[in-house]
Amino acid sequence: LRNSITPSFGNSVAFESKESNYGVLNDFTLIQNGIVVVCMSCLCNLYQPFIRLWIGSQYMLPDYMIYLFAIYFYAMSLSENTVMLREVTGIWWEGRKGAVIEAASNLILNYVLVKYYGIAGVVVSTIITIVFINLPWETYIIFKYYFNMNPFKYVIKQLVLAAESIVIVAITYIIGKIVIVTDIGSLLLKITGSVLIPVILWVLI
Repeated sequence: LRNSITPSFGNSVAFESKESNYGVLNDFTLIQNGIVVVCMSCLCNLYQPFIRLWIGSQYMLPDYMIYLFAIYFYAMSLSENTVMLREVTGIWWEGRKGAVIEAASNLILNYVLVKYYGIAGVVVSTIITIVFINLPWETYIIFKYYFNMNPFKYVIKQLVLAAESIVIVAITYIIGKIVIVTDIGSLLLKITGSVLIPVILWVLI
């Protein structure tokens, strides 16, 4: 989705006003978030049943790892927006310090947390660096050097979308618990619910 929209957004940056492009960014963020919510619902609902059905319960990770993977996926999807903005606006040099700090912090946290928490430590360290370094820094740089405006409204919108996403995924996960996967048919039923329920909730919101 991001790769396909990048050239169009780049063309818009070249020929349209910054105000117009800010509107495009908000629209894209909303659409992308809706798609990501469906994906997160599928991750939370289908990881464990699929592994159990495919190769057995002994190969399943703890449930908290599934939640971490979903959060990691969401954080990565948010960072995709800033990546796209940097590509189309060409604001690379101004954000160089943030990239170095993020990489160094991620490396240090990986080393420290993996010793105590294993795989979970690696995932958590990446989530921390994305949420607390990458997103704030990249958003600040892009809004300062391209949009020339305060990013406060955009950040608030992101937080509201994140809150809505958590609620939708939680509701879908609770409802999904009703379906116990024992064969391909019940797995297909769970897949259907994992897609349709978040779509319906998202449209209603």
